Amino acid sequence: MLLKMAIRNLWRNPRRTAVTVTTICVGTAGLLLFQGFNSGVQVDHGDFVIHGKHGHGQVFLKGYRGESHDKPWQMWIQESDSLAASIEKLPEVQSTFQRTKFSALVSNGQKSVGGYGVGIEGAKEAAFFNVLTFIEGGYLGDAADGIVLGKGLARALKVGIGGTVMIVGNTTAGSINGIEATVVGIFSIGQPEVDDHVFQIQLTKARELLDTDRTELIAIGLKNDDMWKNASAAISQLRQDLEVVSFAELDKIWYQQTLDWLDAQFGVIRTIILAIVILGIFNTASTAIMERTREFGVLRANGESASDILRLLSLEGCVVAMIGGLCGLAIVLALQVTVLRHGIPMPPPPGYTYLKPVHLHFTNHMVASSFLTTAFVAALATVGAGIRVARQPISKSLQTV
Repeated sequence: MLLKMAIRNLWRNPRRTAVTVTTICVGTAGLLLFQGFNSGVQVDHGDFVIHGKHGHGQVFLKGYRGESHDKPWQMWIQESDSLAASIEKLPEVQSTFQRTKFSALVSNGQKSVGGYGVGIEGAKEAAFFNVLTFIEGGYLGDAADGIVLGKGLARALKVGIGGTVMIVGNTTAGSINGIEATVVGIFSIGQPEVDDHVFQIQLTKARELLDTDRTELIAIGLKNDDMWKNASAAISQLRQDLEVVSFAELDKIWYQQTLDWLDAQFGVIRTIILAIVILGIFNTASTAIMERTREFGVLRANGESASDILRLLSLEGCVVAMIGGLCGLAIVLALQVTVLRHGIPMPPPPGYTYLKPVHLHFTNHMVASSFLTTAFVAALATVGAGIRVARQPISKSLQTV
């Protein structure tokens, strides 16, 4: 009965009801859009870190990471091939990628530039580390003598696809060694410190250059992003001398701190949006309720209690909140599949040089949270506006307004 009365009361003044619904609709849409934007930034950033840098995590020997070593290669992983094969047998793991990093000079015969090399399993990595932007050519793949250069490094050496370069470095024994490589790709990730110095060669060639059979680390690619906890525990059980580190820890400054900052930012914006919704609804509801003071007085005179009046107002607030919230969700959905389907163009983030659109990302929890939060504050604002009128004496309520 109260629900039916609440719905009829909303139709008594459609203009005021429309204003309240619009306020809730804009609040819900704004809250969900900003949360979807924040989540989209986080998802895109996480995807780039996983598929462009570290994988879901990496495996080192204990005591290697974060420490300085006179002879770091002595802290590299022995028998890494068998270890990688054992890790790949775990149900959570999609693939493993052995990597060895080293410093070397890259020369075109006339000019030498200091570079930072990464020996990789080219054929395996091409399928997983797939977010690099190539200016020319493509991934290293199975090119045995190939090399992939950062854009700035290639420009400094003045070489293109098919060009030959010499890589000169020190072996683990301290002697000088060199290998030739043919350029098969020139990439850019938008970070100058990477584009100007990093190059990739086959892991076998890196071992040949360094004269070692050890591997610095093993990167892990999982079947699903949420499997890291189980996978890391299982990998730690394979050998007691291993340290297993997630990508969030490996990229703590660029990834984890960015997520923490975005979460804090969203908390501030959410508070502002909800405050605007509460004040807007409270103002509209207060005006409507003051005009209905005599109506509430009659209800009280007929035996209705103050709590009955508040329940009626609560139902009215809930109904209008649900309508406004659903309208807000519908608007966001319409925007996502139309004008925002290609993402939101954004300027380069700190440390990058290229534009990248941000795609909205929503989860069921996010949608439900935005809807229920605005619905709750709308109902709360309506009840708050009606408390004073519902509790005032009947005689005063019945006075002509």
